[in-house]
Amino acid sequence: MKSLMKSLPFPFPVVSWDEGEVVLIDQTLLPEQLAWRRCSDIPALCRAIYELAVRGAPAIGVAAAFGLAMSWRIQMKKTQSVAETLSGALAANAAAASGKICRTRNNSRQRKATSETRCSVSGVRRTSRSKR
Repeated sequence: MKSLMKSLPFPFPVVSWDEGEVVLIDQTLLPEQLAWRRCSDIPALCRAIYELAVRGAPAIGVAAAFGLAMSWRIQMKKTQSVAETLSGALAANAAAASGKICRTRNNSRQRKATSETRCSVSGVRRTSRSKR
């Protein structure tokens, strides 16, 4: 049997990042077989760590750091998707809210000096007294 160590470049990556996936040497198969395990999501990476496919504190630390990066990328994609979905609604709501604020301001100028003005914007109620 040919030694696996002679077939790997030195230093070789035990854990790496490739196109949004964590790629690691499946150490449960060593020394008989050299196989790379691709983890495309957080549960797959957690399974790889739990099943000891990646071993040793430095390698586990690198895998965990890549897991954080993967988690961040997933969250950013979700946030961007939500922002794109809501952007039209937010623009319409902003225009309506600014109109409501202007109407409230104009109405408050017409009231007596001690009148109470209530303005509700985005579900937040504020009460102010104007002193003229």
